[in-house]
Amino acid sequence: MKPKPISILMATALLASCVVSPPRPDPELVRLQNERSRLHADPRVTTYAAGELRVADAAVDLLANEERRLDAADFSHGAYLADPHLRIAEATAQARDEEERTDALASERTQL
Repeated sequence: MKPKPISILMATALLASCVVSPPRPDPELVRLQNERSRLHADPRVTTYAAGELRVADAAVDLLANEERRLDAADFSHGAYLADPHLRIAEATAQARDEEERTDALASERTQL
């Protein structure tokens, strides 16, 4: 029995699609990268927490670079560790911004 040309063509196309399409990044990694992008777009974070943001960048970049080499448990642990760095950068920026606003209001008050 001869294989039908259509079935050979379909099998070839299916195999090619497996080779061509790269694996999708983990949804947790995508979430971390989106959060990092949001923080980079926030001028308070880039002004008041640049150092903390660099640490968060390094954590997310390391996780992205090692994603394919890590097993699921290690990847999950890496994501667990990277997330607080992003939150620290945001919280630091908020705190420093509020401190500056408080100082400005105190200065204004003394002038009155």
